[in-house]
Amino acid sequence: MSDKRYLQALAAGFPETDRIRPMDTDWFAGLYEAEGCAILRSNSDPTYKYPTIVVTQYYSDQILKWCREISNLGSVTGPHSAGSHGLVAYNYRVNGRAAIELATSLYGSVSKEKQGQIDIMIKNSTLGRKRVVPV
Repeated sequence: MSDKRYLQALAAGFPETDRIRPMDTDWFAGLYEAEGCAILRSNSDPTYKYPTIVVTQYYSDQILKWCREISNLGSVTGPHSAGSHGLVAYNYRVNGRAAIELATSLYGSVSKEKQGQIDIMIKNSTLGRKRVVPV
């Protein structure tokens, strides 16, 4: 997406298909590669497997707020206690279909290991008893 199209998309509130402009995708993918994970959360229903992307940072939430701002997805939480050494952690978390949207947009820019993690998350994700199908 060109910068002009990006600014138009930004003014329109980011269309569903173009959330992250290409120049930010590699940077975002690098952060996810180093600090993030794709997981499946569940509750008491064993068929419930909810896709989630989590990126954690210590001491400051500024980078995570930027991720939230450029993607228009997820939320930033914290500060959370991170161990007995007085560390403070912040989390950027994206759930459900939005997690699949974010993961697929970063897929081509991450390592084979992270692609495998994303593949497992998408393949095994459910929302209740309904299978999640990426668009």
